[in-house]
Amino acid sequence: MPNGTYVYPTDTTLYVASLSSANGCVDTASILANVLRSPLDSVSVSANYACSGSGFRLVAYTTGLYNYLFWSDPSGNTIAYNSPLDITPAVPGWYSATSGGVNGCSSIDSVLVLPDNGNQSAVSVLGQSDATLIQADGTTIRYTDENCNSIATIQDAPGGNSLGEVTATVNNLPSAGTYNGEAYVRKIYTITPTNQGPANVILYFSQADFDNYNANNGAAPDLPTGPGDAAGIANVRVTKVSGGALGIGTSSLIVPSSVIWNPTHSTWAVAFTVSSFSEFYLHSPNPSNGALPVEPISFTGKITGHTNHIEWMTGSEINNAGFELYRSNDGKAFAQLAKLATKALNGQSALPLQYEWVDAQPKTGHNYYKLKQMDIDGRVSESEVIDVYRSGDESIVRVYPNPTSAQIYVEWDSPKEENFEIQLLDMSGRIVQQIIVKAQEGMNTQVLQVESLSPGFYTLQRIQDKQVISVHKVKKQ
Repeated sequence: MPNGTYVYPTDTTLYVASLSSANGCVDTASILANVLRSPLDSVSVSANYACSGSGFRLVAYTTGLYNYLFWSDPSGNTIAYNSPLDITPAVPGWYSATSGGVNGCSSIDSVLVLPDNGNQSAVSVLGQSDATLIQADGTTIRYTDENCNSIATIQDAPGGNSLGEVTATVNNLPSAGTYNGEAYVRKIYTITPTNQGPANVILYFSQADFDNYNANNGAAPDLPTGPGDAAGIANVRVTKVSGGALGIGTSSLIVPSSVIWNPTHSTWAVAFTVSSFSEFYLHSPNPSNGALPVEPISFTGKITGHTNHIEWMTGSEINNAGFELYRSNDGKAFAQLAKLATKALNGQSALPLQYEWVDAQPKTGHNYYKLKQMDIDGRVSESEVIDVYRSGDESIVRVYPNPTSAQIYVEWDSPKEENFEIQLLDMSGRIVQQIIVKAQEGMNTQVLQVESLSPGFYTLQRIQDKQVISVHKVKKQ
């Protein structure tokens, strides 16, 4: 580089200068430029947005060791000495981080937090929106999406434990959902803290959310049709589902402490108190003024001898009167088999309950089963349909001895009186023995005399209504 050049090293650098004279002599000199690096690289805002009245996180990124780090608010006041820094509420303006390094250098960097755009409406974008922040004991935070639309506000009860990192999520469905015949508003809220604890919660809804519910709620009362609808406001209910979604977790009913229309942002704010967090569904009262009901979490069937064993389990029960079990052989026409009362005290249970029924006279072939669950208020909901298929082999108990030299004993347990045919075929498929059997209900035994047959393998099959319903291989010695 030419003599007199200005240099701006970013790291420690050795510079060497060479001087050549006319007589050929060369002289050199060097200098080490010891660059002391800034301890602070940059600062940023979490999620690239912040809304006043909400919370946000400031992060300072350092490039080396530092002796100190502090934050200043837009007025120049020192507000904290740590990174990351969670601030609630957010005041718009420039936030600065100042850092002093062990090498004696100091640096400052700033980030601009934009003010809330004033759009504190309920989130309306389809799909899932969420926000995650650290919530200290006794603080109030409004959780928003990146457009400052409101998801939820959480006011942590003071004097308890900190909720820690909290994720507030709203899932916007295209239209109102239904569960066991009952409608709920198209917004499903989930709040997940690190630590459970009591708090006041506000969930946000638009009038369009309520209008959509009213158009799909069947015979249920309407939610408010506008700010002046006192009856509709009184109809607002919240179902809290702990430990999982509807059908898995435990449901409880919440009557909100307030339902307030915000005309500035055209938003309904539904407030209530909780002792812990989970999923939340909003709806109007059902006839029993209960939470959304919980259906069985399992419904299964299996073959046990000549019977079919049907079992089901409920995760929890709300206002349950009992169950009716139905069976069909074609999957269309169902007949009632049994009626069972609930095991839950007064129809209410927060614990799993197990039920069972033995079908003592199943049919050969398909046996389709379904449950009807009946509420105390008379409402009925149906389960899925299950199929227990019986090939016919289930009634055969034993074919012995096998191999045999003289006789074959066939023993089976018949659920009823029935006629069928037993055939014995050789390897070519020729019938070598044929017996018409009239079975009695219970245990039956039939003896086949085979001493005159040639040694080899034979097929023993049972036929009913011109259908082969069981097949066994036997060996004649």
